[in-house]
Amino acid sequence: MRSVFVVAHHEIRLLARDVKALLLLFVLPIALIVIAIFALGSLYGGGMTETRVLLVDEDGSALSRQIAVDLGTYPQLLIETSDPFLNDSATTQPMTRERAQAILDSGDRFAAIVIPGGFGEAVTTGAAARIQILRNPAQTAGPAIAFGILQGIATRLSADVIARGVTSAQLQPAGAAPAPPGQAERMLADVQRATAEAWENPPVVVEQTDVVEVTNGEIDPLKQNVPGYAVMFSLFTALLCGESLLRDRDTGAYRRLLCAPLSKGALLLGKLLAAFCVAVIQLIVFFSFGHFVFGMELGNSAAALVLMCAVLALTTTSLGIFLAAVVKTQNQLFSLTSFLILVMSAVGGCWWPLEITPPFMQKLAYFTTLNAWAMSGFKDVLWYGRGVAALGPEIAALLAISAVAFGVGWWRFRFE
Repeated sequence: MRSVFVVAHHEIRLLARDVKALLLLFVLPIALIVIAIFALGSLYGGGMTETRVLLVDEDGSALSRQIAVDLGTYPQLLIETSDPFLNDSATTQPMTRERAQAILDSGDRFAAIVIPGGFGEAVTTGAAARIQILRNPAQTAGPAIAFGILQGIATRLSADVIARGVTSAQLQPAGAAPAPPGQAERMLADVQRATAEAWENPPVVVEQTDVVEVTNGEIDPLKQNVPGYAVMFSLFTALLCGESLLRDRDTGAYRRLLCAPLSKGALLLGKLLAAFCVAVIQLIVFFSFGHFVFGMELGNSAAALVLMCAVLALTTTSLGIFLAAVVKTQNQLFSLTSFLILVMSAVGGCWWPLEITPPFMQKLAYFTTLNAWAMSGFKDVLWYGRGVAALGPEIAALLAISAVAFGVGWWRFRFE
Protein backbone atom coordinates (compact mmCIF):
# COMPACT_ATOMS: atom_id res chain seq x y z
CA MET A 1 0.00 0.00 0.00
CA ARG A 2 2.91 2.32 0.72
CA SER A 3 4.03 2.00 -2.90
CA VAL A 4 0.69 3.45 -4.05
CA PHE A 5 1.28 6.62 -2.00
CA VAL A 6 4.87 6.86 -3.27
CA VAL A 7 3.65 6.87 -6.88
CA ALA A 8 0.90 9.37 -6.08
CA HIS A 9 3.35 11.70 -4.32
CA HIS A 10 5.73 11.55 -7.29
CA GLU A 11 2.92 12.43 -9.73
CA ILE A 12 1.73 15.39 -7.66
CA ARG A 13 5.29 16.76 -7.43
CA LEU A 14 5.64 16.54 -11.21
CA LEU A 15 2.33 18.35 -11.71
CA ALA A 16 3.28 21.09 -9.24
CA ARG A 17 6.24 21.97 -11.49
CA ASP A 18 4.10 22.07 -14.65
CA VAL A 19 2.91 25.70 -14.83
CA LYS A 20 0.90 25.20 -18.02
CA ALA A 21 -1.02 22.31 -16.50
CA LEU A 22 -1.77 24.33 -13.37
CA LEU A 23 -3.07 27.21 -15.51
CA LEU A 24 -5.29 24.79 -17.40
CA LEU A 25 -6.65 23.22 -14.22
CA PHE A 26 -7.22 26.33 -12.08
CA VAL A 27 -6.78 29.76 -13.68
CA LEU A 28 -8.57 29.19 -17.01
CA PRO A 29 -11.67 27.62 -15.41
CA ILE A 30 -12.00 30.48 -12.90
CA ALA A 31 -11.76 33.04 -15.72
CA LEU A 32 -14.48 31.25 -17.69
CA ILE A 33 -16.70 30.97 -14.60
CA VAL A 34 -16.52 34.73 -14.08
CA ILE A 35 -17.34 35.40 -17.75
CA ALA A 36 -20.30 33.01 -17.68
CA ILE A 37 -21.69 34.51 -14.47
CA PHE A 38 -21.96 37.95 -16.05
CA ALA A 39 -22.83 36.84 -19.58
CA LEU A 40 -25.60 34.35 -18.71
CA GLY A 41 -27.10 36.07 -15.69
CA SER A 42 -30.24 37.03 -17.62
CA LEU A 43 -31.28 33.35 -17.79
CA TYR A 44 -32.14 33.53 -14.09
CA GLY A 45 -34.66 35.69 -12.31
CA GLY A 46 -32.26 37.20 -9.80
CA GLY A 47 -29.75 38.26 -12.41
CA MET A 48 -32.02 39.53 -15.16
CA THR A 49 -30.48 42.30 -17.23
CA GLU A 50 -32.51 45.37 -18.13
CA THR A 51 -33.51 45.64 -21.78
CA ARG A 52 -32.85 49.11 -23.17
CA VAL A 53 -35.80 50.26 -25.26
CA LEU A 54 -36.10 53.56 -27.14
CA LEU A 55 -39.37 55.50 -26.75
CA VAL A 56 -40.61 57.90 -29.43
CA ASP A 57 -43.55 60.03 -28.26
CA GLU A 58 -45.00 61.70 -31.34
CA ASP A 59 -48.30 62.39 -29.58
CA GLY A 60 -47.24 64.42 -26.56
CA SER A 61 -50.61 63.94 -24.88
CA ALA A 62 -51.24 63.32 -21.20
CA LEU A 63 -52.04 59.69 -22.03
CA SER A 64 -48.79 59.11 -23.95
CA ARG A 65 -46.80 60.64 -21.10
CA GLN A 66 -48.60 58.37 -18.65
CA ILE A 67 -47.72 55.35 -20.79
CA ALA A 68 -44.06 56.38 -20.62
CA VAL A 69 -44.32 56.56 -16.83
CA ASP A 70 -46.01 53.15 -16.70
CA LEU A 71 -43.32 51.56 -18.86
CA GLY A 72 -40.68 52.92 -16.53
CA THR A 73 -42.14 50.98 -13.61
CA TYR A 74 -41.20 47.62 -15.13
CA PRO A 75 -37.76 46.43 -13.94
CA GLN A 76 -37.24 44.46 -17.15
CA LEU A 77 -37.17 47.65 -19.24
CA LEU A 78 -34.92 50.69 -19.26
CA ILE A 79 -36.85 53.30 -21.26
CA GLU A 80 -34.79 55.87 -23.18
CA THR A 81 -36.85 58.90 -24.25
CA SER A 82 -33.85 60.92 -25.43
CA ASP A 83 -30.87 60.17 -27.65
CA PRO A 84 -28.48 58.03 -25.53
CA PHE A 85 -25.53 58.58 -27.87
CA LEU A 86 -25.17 62.36 -27.75
CA ASN A 87 -21.61 63.34 -26.88
CA ASP A 88 -22.80 66.41 -24.99
CA SER A 89 -24.36 65.10 -21.79
CA ALA A 90 -25.77 68.55 -21.00
CA THR A 91 -27.96 68.49 -24.12
CA THR A 92 -31.17 66.47 -24.15
CA GLN A 93 -32.47 65.56 -27.58
CA PRO A 94 -35.92 63.92 -27.63
CA MET A 95 -35.97 60.65 -29.49
CA THR A 96 -37.44 60.75 -32.99
CA ARG A 97 -38.63 57.98 -35.28
CA GLU A 98 -35.78 58.64 -37.73
CA ARG A 99 -33.12 58.62 -35.03
CA ALA A 100 -34.57 55.45 -33.49
CA GLN A 101 -34.47 53.77 -36.90
CA ALA A 102 -30.81 54.72 -37.30
CA ILE A 103 -29.91 53.35 -33.86
CA LEU A 104 -31.71 50.09 -34.60
CA ASP A 105 -29.92 49.81 -37.94
CA SER A 106 -26.56 50.23 -36.19
CA GLY A 107 -27.34 47.36 -33.80
CA ASP A 108 -26.83 49.52 -30.69
CA ARG A 109 -30.45 48.88 -29.65
CA PHE A 110 -32.92 46.21 -30.68
CA ALA A 111 -36.36 47.70 -29.93
CA ALA A 112 -38.12 51.07 -30.09
CA ILE A 113 -41.67 51.94 -29.02
CA VAL A 114 -43.44 54.61 -31.09
CA ILE A 115 -46.59 56.35 -29.83
CA PRO A 116 -47.90 58.04 -33.02
CA GLY A 117 -49.53 61.47 -33.16
CA GLY A 118 -53.23 61.53 -32.36
CA PHE A 119 -53.00 58.45 -30.12
CA GLY A 120 -54.45 60.14 -27.02
CA GLU A 121 -57.35 61.68 -28.94
CA ALA A 122 -58.12 58.36 -30.64
CA VAL A 123 -58.32 56.58 -27.27
CA THR A 124 -60.53 59.33 -25.85
CA THR A 125 -62.98 59.21 -28.76
CA GLY A 126 -62.98 55.43 -29.05
CA ALA A 127 -61.36 55.40 -32.50
CA ALA A 128 -58.71 52.86 -33.56
CA ALA A 129 -55.40 53.58 -31.81
CA ARG A 130 -52.09 51.78 -32.26
CA ILE A 131 -48.71 51.70 -30.58
CA GLN A 132 -45.86 50.51 -32.76
CA ILE A 133 -42.79 48.48 -31.86
CA LEU A 134 -39.83 48.83 -34.20
CA ARG A 135 -37.36 46.00 -33.78
CA ASN A 136 -34.09 44.67 -35.00
CA PRO A 137 -34.75 40.95 -35.72
CA ALA A 138 -31.18 40.06 -34.78
CA GLN A 139 -32.39 39.91 -31.18
CA THR A 140 -35.78 38.59 -30.12
CA ALA A 141 -35.79 38.62 -26.31
CA GLY A 142 -35.85 42.41 -25.81
CA PRO A 143 -38.63 43.15 -28.33
CA ALA A 144 -40.65 40.22 -26.97
CA ILE A 145 -40.46 41.60 -23.42
CA ALA A 146 -41.52 45.07 -24.61
CA PHE A 147 -44.37 43.58 -26.66
CA GLY A 148 -45.72 41.59 -23.71
CA ILE A 149 -45.71 44.62 -21.42
CA LEU A 150 -47.37 46.83 -24.05
CA GLN A 151 -50.02 44.17 -24.60
CA GLY A 152 -50.97 44.49 -20.94
CA ILE A 153 -51.16 48.28 -21.18
CA ALA A 154 -53.20 48.05 -24.40
CA THR A 155 -55.62 45.60 -22.77
CA ARG A 156 -56.22 48.00 -19.92
CA LEU A 157 -56.79 50.96 -22.27
CA SER A 158 -59.09 48.88 -24.46
CA ALA A 159 -61.20 47.88 -21.47
CA ASP A 160 -61.53 51.55 -20.54
CA VAL A 161 -62.61 52.54 -24.07
CA ILE A 162 -65.13 49.68 -24.25
CA ALA A 163 -66.58 50.53 -20.84
CA ARG A 164 -67.08 54.17 -21.81
CA GLY A 165 -68.60 53.19 -25.17
CA VAL A 166 -71.08 50.81 -23.57
CA THR A 167 -72.01 53.40 -20.97
CA SER A 168 -72.57 56.04 -23.64
CA ALA A 169 -74.82 53.67 -25.59
CA GLN A 170 -76.87 52.90 -22.50
CA LEU A 171 -77.31 56.59 -21.73
CA GLN A 172 -78.60 57.37 -25.19
CA PRO A 173 -80.48 54.37 -26.61
CA ALA A 174 -81.88 54.60 -30.12
CA GLY A 175 -84.97 56.85 -30.29
CA ALA A 176 -84.63 58.05 -26.67
CA ALA A 177 -84.81 61.69 -25.66
CA PRO A 178 -81.46 63.41 -25.20
CA ALA A 179 -79.97 63.19 -21.72
CA PRO A 180 -79.95 66.37 -19.61
CA PRO A 181 -76.96 68.64 -20.31
CA GLY A 182 -73.79 67.46 -18.61
CA GLN A 183 -75.27 64.17 -17.38
CA ALA A 184 -73.56 62.06 -20.04
CA GLU A 185 -70.21 63.72 -19.46
CA ARG A 186 -70.45 63.24 -15.70
CA MET A 187 -71.38 59.58 -16.00
CA LEU A 188 -68.63 58.91 -18.53
CA ALA A 189 -66.14 60.57 -16.20
CA ASP A 190 -67.43 58.41 -13.31
CA VAL A 191 -67.06 55.28 -15.43
CA GLN A 192 -63.55 56.21 -16.43
CA ARG A 193 -62.56 56.87 -12.80
CA ALA A 194 -64.16 53.64 -11.60
CA THR A 195 -62.40 51.71 -14.37
CA ALA A 196 -59.03 53.16 -13.41
CA GLU A 197 -59.63 52.24 -9.76
CA ALA A 198 -60.70 48.73 -10.73
CA TRP A 199 -57.42 48.17 -12.58
CA GLU A 200 -55.54 48.88 -9.38
CA ASN A 201 -57.06 45.65 -8.01
CA PRO A 202 -58.30 43.73 -11.06
CA PRO A 203 -60.98 41.08 -10.55
CA VAL A 204 -59.01 38.49 -12.56
CA VAL A 205 -55.34 37.96 -11.73
CA VAL A 206 -52.67 35.39 -12.60
CA GLU A 207 -50.70 33.98 -9.70
CA GLN A 208 -47.33 32.24 -9.87
CA THR A 209 -46.49 29.77 -7.12
CA ASP A 210 -43.21 27.94 -6.59
CA VAL A 211 -44.03 24.36 -5.66
CA VAL A 212 -40.40 23.27 -5.16
CA GLU A 213 -38.43 24.97 -2.42
CA VAL A 214 -34.97 26.25 -3.31
CA THR A 215 -32.30 27.50 -0.93
CA ASN A 216 -32.75 31.21 -0.16
CA GLY A 217 -35.81 31.20 -2.41
CA GLU A 218 -33.94 31.86 -5.66
CA ILE A 219 -31.87 30.34 -8.43
CA ASP A 220 -28.90 32.43 -9.49
CA PRO A 221 -26.32 32.02 -12.29
CA LEU A 222 -23.62 31.07 -9.80
CA LYS A 223 -25.35 27.79 -8.99
CA GLN A 224 -25.33 26.84 -12.67
CA ASN A 225 -22.02 28.22 -13.86
CA VAL A 226 -19.72 27.31 -10.97
CA PRO A 227 -20.65 23.59 -10.86
CA GLY A 228 -21.00 23.52 -14.65
CA TYR A 229 -17.45 24.65 -15.31
CA ALA A 230 -16.19 22.71 -12.31
CA VAL A 231 -17.55 19.50 -13.84
CA MET A 232 -16.17 20.34 -17.28
CA PHE A 233 -12.67 21.18 -16.10
CA SER A 234 -12.53 18.29 -13.68
CA LEU A 235 -12.59 16.18 -16.84
CA PHE A 236 -9.23 17.65 -17.75
CA THR A 237 -7.79 15.67 -14.86
CA ALA A 238 -8.71 12.63 -16.96
CA LEU A 239 -6.54 14.07 -19.71
CA LEU A 240 -3.64 14.64 -17.32
CA CYS A 241 -4.01 11.20 -15.78
CA GLY A 242 -4.04 9.51 -19.19
CA GLU A 243 -1.17 11.68 -20.43
CA SER A 244 0.92 10.69 -17.41
CA LEU A 245 0.26 7.00 -18.03
CA LEU A 246 1.23 7.20 -21.71
CA ARG A 247 4.25 9.41 -21.06
CA ASP A 248 5.76 6.99 -18.58
CA ARG A 249 5.08 4.09 -20.93
CA ASP A 250 6.64 5.82 -23.94
CA THR A 251 9.74 6.92 -22.01
CA GLY A 252 10.33 3.45 -20.59
CA ALA A 253 9.73 4.57 -17.00
CA TYR A 254 7.53 1.54 -16.33
CA ARG A 255 10.33 -0.86 -17.23
CA ARG A 256 12.52 0.72 -14.60
CA LEU A 257 9.76 0.97 -12.01
CA LEU A 258 8.67 -2.63 -12.44
CA CYS A 259 12.19 -3.77 -11.68
CA ALA A 260 11.57 -2.48 -8.19
CA PRO A 261 9.21 -4.24 -5.75
CA LEU A 262 6.26 -2.44 -7.31
CA SER A 263 3.25 -4.15 -8.87
CA LYS A 264 1.33 -2.98 -11.92
CA GLY A 265 -1.73 -2.55 -9.76
CA ALA A 266 0.16 -0.27 -7.39
CA LEU A 267 1.30 1.84 -10.35
CA LEU A 268 -2.23 2.30 -11.64
CA LEU A 269 -3.69 2.97 -8.21
CA GLY A 270 -0.93 5.47 -7.48
CA LYS A 271 -1.68 7.34 -10.72
CA LEU A 272 -5.37 7.24 -9.88
CA LEU A 273 -4.79 8.55 -6.34
CA ALA A 274 -2.65 11.45 -7.56
CA ALA A 275 -5.20 12.50 -10.18
CA PHE A 276 -8.00 12.06 -7.63
CA CYS A 277 -6.28 14.41 -5.16
CA VAL A 278 -5.72 17.01 -7.88
CA ALA A 279 -9.36 16.79 -8.98
CA VAL A 280 -10.63 17.18 -5.40
CA ILE A 281 -8.39 20.20 -4.79
CA GLN A 282 -9.55 21.66 -8.10
CA LEU A 283 -13.23 21.32 -7.14
CA ILE A 284 -12.60 22.77 -3.68
CA VAL A 285 -10.91 25.80 -5.28
CA PHE A 286 -13.81 26.36 -7.69
CA PHE A 287 -16.57 26.17 -5.09
CA SER A 288 -14.54 28.22 -2.60
CA PHE A 289 -14.04 30.87 -5.27
CA GLY A 290 -17.78 31.00 -5.98
CA HIS A 291 -18.59 31.20 -2.26
CA PHE A 292 -16.01 33.69 -1.01
CA VAL A 293 -15.75 35.94 -4.08
CA PHE A 294 -19.36 35.99 -5.31
CA GLY A 295 -21.23 34.88 -2.20
CA MET A 296 -22.64 31.68 -3.71
CA GLU A 297 -24.57 29.61 -1.18
CA LEU A 298 -23.23 26.06 -0.82
CA GLY A 299 -26.50 24.42 0.19
CA ASN A 300 -27.51 23.03 3.54
CA SER A 301 -25.29 19.93 3.67
CA ALA A 302 -21.51 20.18 3.55
CA ALA A 303 -21.32 16.38 3.62
CA ALA A 304 -23.45 16.13 0.46
CA LEU A 305 -21.28 18.64 -1.39
CA VAL A 306 -18.05 16.92 -0.33
CA LEU A 307 -19.46 13.55 -1.34
CA MET A 308 -20.43 14.83 -4.79
CA CYS A 309 -16.96 16.32 -5.29
CA ALA A 310 -15.24 13.11 -4.23
CA VAL A 311 -17.36 10.85 -6.42
CA LEU A 312 -16.98 13.16 -9.41
CA ALA A 313 -13.20 13.24 -8.93
CA LEU A 314 -13.10 9.44 -8.77
CA THR A 315 -15.17 9.17 -11.96
CA THR A 316 -13.07 11.61 -13.98
CA THR A 317 -9.77 10.02 -12.94
CA SER A 318 -11.09 6.54 -13.72
CA LEU A 319 -12.06 7.87 -17.13
CA GLY A 320 -8.43 8.97 -17.59
CA ILE A 321 -7.19 5.39 -17.10
CA PHE A 322 -9.83 4.15 -19.54
CA LEU A 323 -8.81 6.67 -22.21
CA ALA A 324 -5.13 5.81 -21.80
CA ALA A 325 -6.01 2.16 -22.36
CA VAL A 326 -7.99 2.65 -25.60
CA VAL A 327 -5.62 5.01 -27.45
CA LYS A 328 -2.11 4.35 -28.71
CA THR A 329 -0.43 7.73 -28.66
CA GLN A 330 -0.53 10.96 -26.66
CA ASN A 331 -1.76 12.87 -29.71
CA GLN A 332 -4.73 10.53 -29.98
CA LEU A 333 -5.40 11.03 -26.28
CA PHE A 334 -5.41 14.84 -26.58
CA SER A 335 -7.71 14.79 -29.61
CA LEU A 336 -10.18 12.25 -28.22
CA THR A 337 -10.30 13.74 -24.72
CA SER A 338 -10.77 17.31 -25.95
CA PHE A 339 -13.59 16.18 -28.20
CA LEU A 340 -15.30 14.21 -25.43
CA ILE A 341 -14.97 17.03 -22.89
CA LEU A 342 -16.55 19.63 -25.17
CA VAL A 343 -19.36 17.38 -26.42
CA MET A 344 -20.25 15.96 -23.02
CA SER A 345 -20.18 19.41 -21.43
CA ALA A 346 -22.52 20.86 -24.06
CA VAL A 347 -24.91 17.90 -24.03
CA GLY A 348 -24.70 17.30 -20.27
CA GLY A 349 -25.82 20.75 -19.13
CA CYS A 350 -22.52 22.33 -18.07
CA TRP A 351 -22.83 25.36 -20.34
CA TRP A 352 -26.54 26.03 -19.87
CA PRO A 353 -29.37 24.50 -17.81
CA LEU A 354 -30.30 21.10 -19.15
CA GLU A 355 -33.96 21.97 -18.59
CA ILE A 356 -33.99 24.45 -21.49
CA THR A 357 -33.00 21.77 -24.01
CA PRO A 358 -35.51 19.54 -25.89
CA PRO A 359 -36.70 16.42 -24.04
CA PHE A 360 -34.79 14.03 -26.31
CA MET A 361 -31.54 15.88 -25.53
CA GLN A 362 -32.21 15.61 -21.81
CA LYS A 363 -32.62 11.84 -22.12
CA LEU A 364 -29.53 11.63 -24.34
CA ALA A 365 -27.52 13.54 -21.74
CA TYR A 366 -28.19 10.99 -19.01
CA PHE A 367 -27.50 8.06 -21.33
CA THR A 368 -24.24 9.34 -22.81
CA THR A 369 -22.54 11.69 -20.33
CA LEU A 370 -21.40 11.71 -16.74
CA ASN A 371 -21.89 15.49 -16.76
CA ALA A 372 -25.68 15.27 -16.57
CA TRP A 373 -25.54 13.04 -13.48
CA ALA A 374 -22.96 15.27 -11.81
CA MET A 375 -24.94 18.44 -12.56
CA SER A 376 -28.12 16.81 -11.25
CA GLY A 377 -26.36 15.98 -7.99
CA PHE A 378 -24.95 19.48 -7.58
CA LYS A 379 -28.40 20.96 -8.26
CA ASP A 380 -29.85 18.81 -5.49
CA VAL A 381 -27.23 20.18 -3.11
CA LEU A 382 -26.91 23.81 -4.21
CA TRP A 383 -30.38 24.61 -5.57
CA TYR A 384 -32.67 22.57 -3.35
CA GLY A 385 -30.53 22.26 -0.21
CA ARG A 386 -30.86 18.47 -0.14
CA GLY A 387 -28.62 16.12 1.78
CA VAL A 388 -26.74 12.88 1.18
CA ALA A 389 -29.89 10.75 1.16
CA ALA A 390 -31.22 12.53 -1.93
CA LEU A 391 -28.08 11.82 -3.99
CA GLY A 392 -28.63 8.07 -4.37
CA PRO A 393 -29.33 7.93 -8.14
CA GLU A 394 -26.55 10.36 -9.06
CA ILE A 395 -23.94 8.71 -6.83
CA ALA A 396 -24.90 5.24 -8.08
CA ALA A 397 -24.66 6.31 -11.73
CA LEU A 398 -21.27 8.02 -11.28
CA LEU A 399 -19.83 5.07 -9.33
CA ALA A 400 -21.05 2.69 -12.04
CA ILE A 401 -19.35 4.78 -14.73
CA SER A 402 -16.21 4.89 -12.59
CA ALA A 403 -16.18 1.14 -12.03
CA VAL A 404 -16.62 0.34 -15.73
CA ALA A 405 -14.00 2.89 -16.81
CA PHE A 406 -11.41 1.75 -14.26
CA GLY A 407 -12.14 -1.94 -14.87
CA VAL A 408 -11.72 -1.66 -18.63
CA GLY A 409 -8.64 0.52 -18.18
CA TRP A 410 -7.05 -1.96 -15.76
CA TRP A 411 -7.76 -4.83 -18.17
CA ARG A 412 -6.71 -3.11 -21.38
CA PHE A 413 -3.74 -0.97 -20.38
CA ARG A 414 -0.36 -2.21 -21.52
CA PHE A 415 2.80 -1.13 -19.71
CA GLU A 416 4.92 -1.87 -22.80
